[in-house]
Amino acid sequence: MTCSGFYKQNFMRFFVSSFTMGFFNTLFLLLLGAIYFLWPELMQVEGFWFSIGAIWLCFFVSWLLFGGIADEIAGVNKYKDDEY
Repeated sequence: MTCSGFYKQNFMRFFVSSFTMGFFNTLFLLLLGAIYFLWPELMQVEGFWFSIGAIWLCFFVSWLLFGGIADEIAGVNKYKDDEY
């Protein structure tokens, strides 16, 4: 693999994973907005914001640590397919 191919491959991997994280963050914010407008009493429940933060943190850690590893284990590493 050439040096430019290496950078292109890693850029695409970063772009796809960043898009996925942004997509789910957007859905998460839309869910919070729906709760705010449709069921505002829920936001006053003790532990609501801690639960929201814990859910987001779990998603972020799984995205950060296991995104590429899971693809590699499953054998569906689409970035290696582009090399041939």
